[in-house]
Amino acid sequence: MATKRDTVLFVSLPQAIGGSNRSLVTLLEHLEGSVYRVLASPRPGTFADFADDRGVADEWFNLAHRGRFNRVRRLWDGVR
Repeated sequence: MATKRDTVLFVSLPQAIGGSNRSLVTLLEHLEGSVYRVLASPRPGTFADFADDRGVADEWFNLAHRGRFNRVRRLWDGVR
């Protein structure tokens, strides 16, 4: 019988693999099995590939690039 896990949404706007995104991947790796991990980030991209290769998300939400003010727009799209 499957147990119900809490769902946690993680949002990453930068596409590069910097210290914050590496830390996020490490956290997501350690949370495997304890929560349902939903990762919202722009795809495709360097960070998305890095995270996907490690299988750190149970579900992905693509924050697409569109128009002016890309970061604000992607965040708004994710909230909606």
